[in-house]
Amino acid sequence: EELHLQQAWAVPVPPPSSREGTSRSAVNSGAEMLSSRSQATSSQMTSRPVMPRRPMSAEEQQSERERMHDMVREFAKLAVKGLSCQWLTMGGAPKSCSYSFDKALRRFTVNVEGEQPIELELQQVIEVKKDVLNTPFAKLLKLPPPHAVSGEHLQKRVVCLTYSSKLKEQEVLALLMPNQYDQERFYSCMKILRWALELEMKPRKSDAEC
Repeated sequence: EELHLQQAWAVPVPPPSSREGTSRSAVNSGAEMLSSRSQATSSQMTSRPVMPRRPMSAEEQQSERERMHDMVREFAKLAVKGLSCQWLTMGGAPKSCSYSFDKALRRFTVNVEGEQPIELELQQVIEVKKDVLNTPFAKLLKLPPPHAVSGEHLQKRVVCLTYSSKLKEQEVLALLMPNQYDQERFYSCMKILRWALELEMKPRKSDAEC
């Protein structure tokens, strides 16, 4: 089945309706935000002096935007079909599951074996993290190896989505990716898609206020 992304990735593209995909221009803006924030975070986390980075040339900026766009496009095609991972319970026992997006990249679903599906709109997502600090799962960091979710495994595989729901103001969904590459890709692409959605919704909010 052909993925409905032709209009979603066109440049330029008008702000989409709720049934359309995320525009390429918004994805590029989200990618730039992710890149700048990642550099700032790296500088803050290291105790050693960090030499100022040389500003990227126009060609390098375009190359980075294209790289991010290609990564999100590949991720989207795979995620619409469904990708395997593990759902982390509060007790630390991982359960096999799969996650997927609808074709508009607006609705995120996690199907867990023996559980009700977890469904949320992308706009419900408050924060995307690749650690469990300051979440109900933080206690799992103290588990020693060879536990399946010991601190080492969490650092290389976990992603946490904090989101709003009808039941609670904030809930945390923790997933274990198959490996560190999938962890980084999920984290980066979810960040970009979320920021892209925020950018595209701003004009509509402004119009509604007027």
